[in-house]
Amino acid sequence: MKGLPALVDSRSRIIILGSFPGVKSLASQSYYGNPHNHFWELVANARNSPQPPFNDNPARCEWLLGLGIASWDVVGECIRPGSLDQSIRQPRFNDIASLLARWPGIRRLVLNGGTAARLFDRHIAASLEAMPKVRVPSSSPIPSRDFRRREDKQPAWTAALDSETLP
Repeated sequence: MKGLPALVDSRSRIIILGSFPGVKSLASQSYYGNPHNHFWELVANARNSPQPPFNDNPARCEWLLGLGIASWDVVGECIRPGSLDQSIRQPRFNDIASLLARWPGIRRLVLNGGTAARLFDRHIAASLEAMPKVRVPSSSPIPSRDFRRREDKQPAWTAALDSETLP
């Protein structure tokens, strides 16, 4: 199955890279399309900005881009039954180096969760020139050992999305 196209424009200063869209995101053709995913609330709280209604995907995309934040995934195509990252098989990776060359305003990579960070480090990082990258706890609603609730994840997300600290 194919993932989603990059959500990016000339205002983008930060790009959040997930692993691969879940079933609900693919069905709705929208990033973080599962209403239980913490992504939109984490970003809104990090930037102290009210978010558009969840069911208005064009408004959510414009809001995110207006904050200077782009979104894409490390994996562009794979076989995966369901939405769990551990089920990803035969991944084909997105050409993140080309995206960054096309959009030079992007100054920081934010890796959404452990799988995105591992896959990025193993398969993509070597092809990029040095660029600040930050790993944040997954926005997935599935609790992890260290991050049980959205509130536990918020400090890391807030620090990662701080545009005042961009190079």
